[in-house]
Amino acid sequence: MCGRMVNQLSAEDWRDLFGLSVEPEPSEDLRPGEVVWVVRGSPPQAFLAVWGVQRGRLLINARSETAAQKPSFAAAFRGGRCLVPVTGWWEWDAERVRHRIARSDGKPVVMAGLLVEERLVILTCDASPALQPLHPRMPAIVPRRDWALWLGQASPDRHTALLTPFPDKVFAVQAVPIASKRDLLQQSGQLF
Repeated sequence: MCGRMVNQLSAEDWRDLFGLSVEPEPSEDLRPGEVVWVVRGSPPQAFLAVWGVQRGRLLINARSETAAQKPSFAAAFRGGRCLVPVTGWWEWDAERVRHRIARSDGKPVVMAGLLVEERLVILTCDASPALQPLHPRMPAIVPRRDWALWLGQASPDRHTALLTPFPDKVFAVQAVPIASKRDLLQQSGQLF
């Protein structure tokens, strides 16, 4: 579940969304262990974080319903909440067909995240009905109206209440043939 992200946000997108100056590197296949731009604090600040926390194994996601109580995430839930703006994420179905999930209106997807020892974990919630066939969980998406609340100092219960599935009509699901590593590198401009 949300083991790969798509991030095609530009510096202009960051200025428009958050009023922050960031020079992002676009990626069609952002993987755990790689660096991700996130937004944290009040007032909001851009910050680079490595995606994943080592706890015997690499943890890249946490259940939003229980993160506030789990020893691995409780402190981060209280004081390390962040926003993870991306353009989408990848899911694979039972036949191993890759699906790109993005907003149907083309706007960025802003996921809820936690910074654990300055490393990023994406919070998940139950998938919306349209996404259930791909995976029972999805990233918790924070609507723009709730960004300040998510980054602020409200109670953990108030923060947890924000983390619910987004309406189905918001997302477009596109089946994409699985590309080779070479194809992905070429698409991202990393292969010359």
